[in-house]
Amino acid sequence: MKELATALERSLKYYKAWLDGITPEHLSENLLGCPSINWILGHITKYRHLMARKLGWTEPEPEWAEPFDFGAKPGEPLQLTVPELIKELERITPELIERLRTLPSEKRDEKTEEGSTLGDELMFLYMHDAYHFGQISYIRSRLGYPSPFGNEE
Repeated sequence: MKELATALERSLKYYKAWLDGITPEHLSENLLGCPSINWILGHITKYRHLMARKLGWTEPEPEWAEPFDFGAKPGEPLQLTVPELIKELERITPELIERLRTLPSEKRDEKTEEGSTLGDELMFLYMHDAYHFGQISYIRSRLGYPSPFGNEE
């Protein structure tokens, strides 16, 4: 799971770069038929908490998380802003990285209550994270913001 730890570490840098320079209005509005960037980032953060709990973290789901769950209606009031969510990702991601880097292979292969392995569930949650990063990238591009890495093609 060391590769997954590295991917999560990199993704935090990418989120910060991709969100830099977007106006507060564009972060909080439901645009282009998508939930707001604020909601998407909160959703990602909520599911990083789930990933940490699957790895044995005992902190309960945050009180702010419910409006970022599946089935939440776009436009509902959100308790955390994008800068606050980035701080939360900065807080939780190192914990995830450490737990993933030290996860014994036999633990990764254990069956969960859902019938899959812990490794399978962690990879699904990372895929879920990446899917939503794609939404943020799409919204950023469609709103005319340049790539933070200089590649416009």
